[in-house]
Amino acid sequence: MNTYPSFAGYGKQLANSKPVLIAFSHICGSDFITGAEKLLLFMLQELQSSYECRLVVPEEGILARKARKSGIQVILLPIPITPALYLAGPSASQEAETLKHHPAWPATISLLQSHGPQLVLVSTCVHPLPAMAAKHSAFRRSGRLWRQLRSQNILHTPPLSFISMPTGS
Repeated sequence: MNTYPSFAGYGKQLANSKPVLIAFSHICGSDFITGAEKLLLFMLQELQSSYECRLVVPEEGILARKARKSGIQVILLPIPITPALYLAGPSASQEAETLKHHPAWPATISLLQSHGPQLVLVSTCVHPLPAMAAKHSAFRRSGRLWRQLRSQNILHTPPLSFISMPTGS
């Protein structure tokens, strides 16, 4: 049974409002908040003056609660991670491609289509599905904040290059 929600008709940008930014967090712990989560939250809080920020998290937790308190809309959508991309292993590209067969793939595309963001932000390389879905959906802008690059040459390896390609102007 598919437990992923349908987002049809949900959250479209209102006329004369700020552009929509959707950020995806790969974690949302209930016991503690990581530095990556704090950085993402701080960035969204700063961008609220220019964007209508929405945060997608895999489960309820500290980040989701803090984001709501800051006026950021939170969307729960469990999306799998792919640690092989971080490790730049030989099967990384193949593992990422298999995500297109996961139930989160159509749910993520539906979410993006229904919210119509002007910017999609994915904060880690172990969370490629949202970036892939944004690219698949032909969104004009997507951003990636990858701080965990393991070597100088990692951008030249197939695992990262297939999702780090520009998505448009």
